[in-house]
Amino acid sequence: MKYLLILLLSFSGYGQINDDFIFVRAEVDPKNAVFGSDVNDPALDFTLTIGRRSAGFNLSFTYEQFKAIQYQSSYFEAGKFWNTEKHFQFGILAGAGLVWRRNDWAKFLTPTVNLSGVVEYHLNNLLFASARLEPRYRGDLKKVIASGYIGIGIKL
Repeated sequence: MKYLLILLLSFSGYGQINDDFIFVRAEVDPKNAVFGSDVNDPALDFTLTIGRRSAGFNLSFTYEQFKAIQYQSSYFEAGKFWNTEKHFQFGILAGAGLVWRRNDWAKFLTPTVNLSGVVEYHLNNLLFASARLEPRYRGDLKKVIASGYIGIGIKL
């Protein structure tokens, strides 16, 4: 039975990939999860994105939560993807949104803007894996912070 499953999964990646879809993607920041940073011990920083892609144009909304530093953000992104009918796809996204942060001495609601480079591998017309690098201006820190994320997406 497991050989049949392996055989079916190996063939699921062949054929043309649909380039018009709605998706949900979940990502984690592996550096923060494993090593932590200057301001936190290892902890989960995750994002949840819902979006639409058609003819290479991507429009999405992302929610991020990082409980270890009481950080949340929400932002819209728009951008372009290339190689959209192949398994490997590449994109550039630009976004803007808000950061909500609370600590012992204050609460912040500040703007954020970002630019992301994305690589995706589309296993079939249902699942894809992603890797994303993102420099982001964070209004709560008043500087640019670079982050990296890995994730998995489902096409609806």
